[in-house]
Order: sequence, then structure tokens, then C-alpha cells
Amino acid sequence: MTDIDELKTKIFEALGAASMCWEEDGVFMDERATKIGDELIADLKPLLDELDLLRDIAKAYGNAVVVASDTSSTKNDIWEVLGTPTDGGEQA
Repeated sequence: MTDIDELKTKIFEALGAASMCWEEDGVFMDERATKIGDELIADLKPLLDELDLLRDIAKAYGNAVVVASDTSSTKNDIWEVLGTPTDGGEQA
């Protein structure tokens, strides 16, 4: 997932689907809503994993702010720019 519009679409579709989890007799279908939420989290997992990686890198560099210009950045891309924490890295 690399596009903010794609992210918004996935979230809004999940919200819309969950808002329709009502039976005709007014009973909320919580199992269906949970499934929708679980599917959304699975879709967002790559982005959440990348955020965790960036948080770990920031900690490794003394809480320096690391800004990735592209959400498709990989760990190796980031290490190429900054250097690894063990070699002291180069902070731009």
C-alpha cells in the first residue's frame, strides 16, 4: 500500500461495511464486524510494520527523526542512506 488514497479507501470501505452489520431485527452482527476489522488490519499490516521499522531506526539513532519520502522504502534502503547503527551511520 503506497498511496494515501488507497489507504483511505480501505479504511472507509471497512467503516461502511461494518456500519451495515445490523440484522433486520436490530441485532448487531459483532462477529461480522470483527471479521471486517481483522481484514482491515491485515491490509494495513505492511504499513504498520514499516512504521515499527522506522520507530526502531529512530531509537537506534538516538531518537533522531527519520523521514521516508516513499512508504515503499525497505530496511536496506534506509540502512544504505543512514548507515547501520553499529557503524555509526551518517545523519544527513
